[in-house]
Amino acid sequence: MVNDEPRDGFTHPALQQLVPTWTERWRYPDLMRLLSRPEGGWDTAAAATAILNGLAEPVTSPEDAAHHLVVQGEFRAARLVPGGEAVDVDAAVATAREAMARRAESLVRLARRAGLPENRPPGLGAMADDRTADYEAALDGWQRDIEERSQRKAEVLEDRLLDVLDALPPSEDSSHGGRPSSGWEEAVRDCLADGELAAAERLIVAGPSPDAPTGHLTVRRWTRWPWPDHTLDEVLSWYRGTVAMGPEFNSMWRSSEPLDRALIEALADLRKGPTADRVRRFATALDDRLGAEGVRHRVLPAGDGFVTWLSGVTDHRRIARLGLPLQLPLYVGPDDWVPADDWDGPAVWLVLRTQLEEEDLTVTEHGIAPVDASTILELAAPSAQGASVTSRRINLLRAVCRRLRVSHVIGAEPAPDEEAAPGGHPYEAREDLEWWLDLLGVPRTGSVADALLYDTEGHPVVLRAALAELIPDGLYRERSAVEELTLDALDAWRSDRGRQERFHDRVMRESFGSDVQAAVVLRALLYVRHVDPARQLSTAEVTDVLSAVHPGPLPVSVEAALSRVATAGFLRARDDAGVRYEWAGAGLAALLAGVGPTVLENRLNADLVELTELLDRSQDSATRGEITIMQSYGHHVTVDLRGALERLDRGDIEGARQAVEKARASVRRVQDPEALQEDLNAQSEIDLRIELGRRCRDNRINSSSKAQVTLLPTDGETPVVVWGSRQLLKLAFDSLLQNALRAVASQGREGVVTVTLEVRHRGPGGSGQALARIDIQDNGPGVDARWLPVLNGERRRVDGDGLQPLGSGQGVRYARDHIARHGGTLRFLPSPAGEAGALARIELPVTGSRGSMR
Repeated sequence: MVNDEPRDGFTHPALQQLVPTWTERWRYPDLMRLLSRPEGGWDTAAAATAILNGLAEPVTSPEDAAHHLVVQGEFRAARLVPGGEAVDVDAAVATAREAMARRAESLVRLARRAGLPENRPPGLGAMADDRTADYEAALDGWQRDIEERSQRKAEVLEDRLLDVLDALPPSEDSSHGGRPSSGWEEAVRDCLADGELAAAERLIVAGPSPDAPTGHLTVRRWTRWPWPDHTLDEVLSWYRGTVAMGPEFNSMWRSSEPLDRALIEALADLRKGPTADRVRRFATALDDRLGAEGVRHRVLPAGDGFVTWLSGVTDHRRIARLGLPLQLPLYVGPDDWVPADDWDGPAVWLVLRTQLEEEDLTVTEHGIAPVDASTILELAAPSAQGASVTSRRINLLRAVCRRLRVSHVIGAEPAPDEEAAPGGHPYEAREDLEWWLDLLGVPRTGSVADALLYDTEGHPVVLRAALAELIPDGLYRERSAVEELTLDALDAWRSDRGRQERFHDRVMRESFGSDVQAAVVLRALLYVRHVDPARQLSTAEVTDVLSAVHPGPLPVSVEAALSRVATAGFLRARDDAGVRYEWAGAGLAALLAGVGPTVLENRLNADLVELTELLDRSQDSATRGEITIMQSYGHHVTVDLRGALERLDRGDIEGARQAVEKARASVRRVQDPEALQEDLNAQSEIDLRIELGRRCRDNRINSSSKAQVTLLPTDGETPVVVWGSRQLLKLAFDSLLQNALRAVASQGREGVVTVTLEVRHRGPGGSGQALARIDIQDNGPGVDARWLPVLNGERRRVDGDGLQPLGSGQGVRYARDHIARHGGTLRFLPSPAGEAGALARIELPVTGSRGSMR
């Protein structure tokens, strides 16, 4: 190995001038390393050693020499090899950069967990381009700096903890060295030991409060029930005092608190045999113990058992992104009863035994988490064990969630309107991830969470999809006793092309739904990343890539689709010499591109074929609808001429002249088929607030029905802009509104049609796609549930005597084609409970505010 250090007295100036121009220098890769040092200063001895190394391990060609240097991370030296241009040094640099960036990001997160400034070393980018060893040395020094600063901060926090403890009054009933709030102290020490110094500091600042919202480390796990082999009837006799128990039971498990005693009494009553009243009393006692006092519980029969709903289990204040509903179903039944398999969860089933049996776990396949009575006994243990309301709730969640589906705990996709976390919660993506893994019962190391966040950039859709792929669902998680989630497991997952394909498709589906145009653009960007990582993310570059794989006109509005991809959180906007976007994170781009260029190209081709066919269908149905457009123009002519007459009556000659000119322009348009086609195909920004207002007004005026047509909300000022054909969307909206008006007219009474427009944002800060949701609801006769799959294009006919609803013919199919052409969806849904009529829901991808496309 070459000694890189210069040695005074051995430098030979003539040699230093000769070697850089020697055409055969490629034969000695270690010599090339010396030549690549920008600081110079190498000596004759170092050069001689390098040549000897080359003689000992000879290379056969310049390409071999360059490859040898690339493997060692000597990229600057590899570029200097004469004749080694065939070696793709840039690709090797990109790979090394990705690995180094992953480690650098882990150090950033390490500093953040400690609540420290990052102090990132300068010049890391240049080091990655030149020499891996320099980059690694800089990262090693950076890591030592963070660890030393963390150690000093931990010592300061330890002193602050002791100061707080010394200031507390002694507790006579404490079993932990006379100190009160021992659970809080243990939580702080757990955070300090795990390097979570920022969380420890938050706890110290909050003081000894067991309910301060912090991370999973601050909620210690319960002591497990130690007598699972005893029957529930035996155990309940201990609580009644009919069987004498030792002091350990009375101090650790038999509480004197009224809420705990009420819960045990309700459990004992339930054990006599579930009835609606007993289930209601038990649910009330359980919710009271969980801090949800005063909740009224509805109890319904479920076969031979019962179901009610608990309000105190979920904790969205502490776990901001918990996927469970606010009210969680609770099933209870007799000994030989199992909940029906027609439920799709999430729910809890209380098994009235002290331990579960193997067959009890099968209900997890249906999203139901079985818990045994010992979980209730643990929950009702005395507060002297540190069992605050928060501790009880979180530990019950731990017992429930580890048997639920992953998607139930983390949410199948981001909940709408998640722009901000609940007030008072110090939200961080890492805390969400740690909570999810904790509740699912998955052991892991701290670096795994950091690696997952680097790979996903904390993007809610991508992170949820990754977890759903990495972690098995409840039954399989229970049976396999999930091994620790490690960095090796993540590496294996990233390198498994089959699993990456499934993951990639899941992210695309949950991010964009039927917005194939946005999916095409994102895949084109990922393909560009494979071919040329340094290529710019601009409209022109994406258009070039798509044109190369798709002959003929592109069925994609690239600029508008790019805007939607950025809105979905995969890109960050820039304003740099026409380059509008960059990846939201290097790890995110690498993970999504993990399927490889071949799969990306195949998916691109399939998507482009689908878009072309959709365009053809939409164009065909639009052509058939030309008569409707002509009628629209005829209506405009009538309105304009009527306005001209009104202006003449008022003496407004100029206004009348302008109205007549507008009418003449409409007549000319109707007489020109090419102009009609231009109207169909013209792409522009469309403010849905304005367009829907026009459609509601015009359809109400032109309808023979006397129904009221109302657009909600009426006070919105922010534009809701989509990109597309105004005429095609007009055809779709008019078709659905006319169907609704005909439906209410068939009732023979005055009806109501309500159109609701709202924007739904997915993910914190709009990291999921923004969708305009349009609900068109009437109070007509409604739709037989058997017809919904037909209206939604899932089936062609209805078996039996189902009455075909009004407006279920070609108009609905045309409307669906027009909306799909804009990346949207049309679905008919059951009407909300207690409301009559039909409900059609349109969702269209929002481009942005007015002017965003320029």
